[in-house]
Amino acid sequence: MDRQVIEIMNDGFMLSLHRGFVVVENKEQQIKQEVPLDNVLALVLSANNVVVSKNIINAIAALVIIIFFVPYTASGFAACGK
Repeated sequence: MDRQVIEIMNDGFMLSLHRGFVVVENKEQQIKQEVPLDNVLALVLSANNVVVSKNIINAIAALVIIIFFVPYTASGFAACGK
């Protein structure tokens, strides 16, 4: 799986989530790009005026929780078993 960093440096972009894809679009410049949510490593928002939907924030937060919580819990179980 190839992880990608999504970087937004210009104003006027909107990030949303649609059927498991992160949708990056700018209606003024007629740009629309979709990246699978599983391939997103990080979001870098350098612009001042970027709209981020609530769904995308929830989805990325859930991925971060899973990535850090599972090894933490597993190490606790391993420590209890010794």
